[in-house]
Amino acid sequence: MITKRFVLILLMLVGLPVTTGRNAGAQQPPNREYIIKAALLKHFGNPAYVRWPADAIEGEVFHIGVLGNDPFGTDLIRRLERQQTANGNAIRVHLLGDSENSIPPDQELHLLFISKTPQRTLERRLTQARRLTGPILIVGDRQGLAQEGRAAISFYIESNRVRFEVNPRVARNGLRITADLLRLAGRVYQR
Repeated sequence: MITKRFVLILLMLVGLPVTTGRNAGAQQPPNREYIIKAALLKHFGNPAYVRWPADAIEGEVFHIGVLGNDPFGTDLIRRLERQQTANGNAIRVHLLGDSENSIPPDQELHLLFISKTPQRTLERRLTQARRLTGPILIVGDRQGLAQEGRAAISFYIESNRVRFEVNPRVARNGLRITADLLRLAGRVYQR
C-alpha cells in the first residue's frame, strides 16, 4: 500500500528543480539533487515498494551501502540515519569507498547505491556488486543502468528533476519490486 505521505513527498520532489553540482563533502550543504535521492533510497526500503524475503532483514536495521565517492555528505547521512524505514527499521549508512575490494565479504547490506563515476571505474564497482550474495537492491546514480540490466533502479535527471528508472528483472535473490513502485517510476524496463 502506498502511503499518502510518500506520494505527497514524491509529487513535491518530482516538481522540484535540482542542482547537479557535486557535493564535495561536509563543507558544503547537500544539494537538492542528493536530498531527493536520499529520501528515495529511504523509501525503497519500504515493503510497499520493494519486498525482501522474510528472513532478509533480520534485526531492526536497514543497511544502505554507498560504493564510490560519497555524494551525500556527512550532514545528510546523519539526517538519514535519524529516520526509519516505513516498517520501523533504523537506517544505517555504510560508506564503502572506492578501492578494488571496497565491500568487505561480511558486510551486511540491503541496498547498494553506486555513485556517479567514469565508465572504467563503474565496471569495477559493478563487478564488486555482482559478487554480493543475498537479496540486495542495487541502485545506480547513472541513467541507463536499469535499462542495461546492470541495476534494478537507476536515477536520472530529466527537465531538471530527479527521476528513476526500474528494471524489476534485475532484482535478484528473492527481491520483488512491486507494482506500486513501477507506477511511480519514470521508466520501466523488462529485459
